[in-house]
Amino acid sequence: MPDARFWADSVSDFNAALPLQPGPWLALSSGGADGAFGAGLINGLTESGKRPDYSVVTGVSTGALMAPFIFAGPKYDGALRDAYTKISAADIFEIGGTGESFVDSWPLKDLIAKQITPSVLADIAAAHNSGRRLFVVTTDIDAERSMVWNMGAIAAHGGDAALKLFRQVLLASSAIPGGFPPVLIDVEANGKHFQEMHVDGGVGGQFFVAPAAALAAAGDYRLPATQL
Repeated sequence: MPDARFWADSVSDFNAALPLQPGPWLALSSGGADGAFGAGLINGLTESGKRPDYSVVTGVSTGALMAPFIFAGPKYDGALRDAYTKISAADIFEIGGTGESFVDSWPLKDLIAKQITPSVLADIAAAHNSGRRLFVVTTDIDAERSMVWNMGAIAAHGGDAALKLFRQVLLASSAIPGGFPPVLIDVEANGKHFQEMHVDGGVGGQFFVAPAAALAAAGDYRLPATQL
């Protein structure tokens, strides 16, 4: 899929993926169940009438699970609230090792499949086509590098393949190494088919704003965001 992803340390690819117009950005961090803070804050902003129309939303780990609903708009505030008030540990994992992790995350996989529906994907695609951007971070264990997925571009591609990949990326971004099993993502490159192993985006950093090189104190890079 064109423009589906880029390395998190690539400033040029990051710049190419950004929206043309500046605006407020929202970075959603890791934190497990403490993600309820972010969900509550967004619901409160909507109720207060002060919620910005974020031009860029980024998510890592539990932040990645929130990010699609926040990006898609206030009509998903209820789903966001329910995700942190009506879901128990049994909805996230099953006790019992898989040979590569302490627990099995099949319940979370099923939950993501129920939450990320074709209609949700269509709303995300529409927001992307309007010029906004949704980025989710995973860690490519094979390459030992953080990967940023352009979720709006994936959604805009449409079809079953896009829906499957979108769900896989969310599962991978929250796959705590050792705790949850890694997620294998099918890849085709240079005419060859293989699988990459992806885990929690928090391995490379608890949140993502821009490549570290772009944010270096000694540099002159200006983040194209009106608020962060």
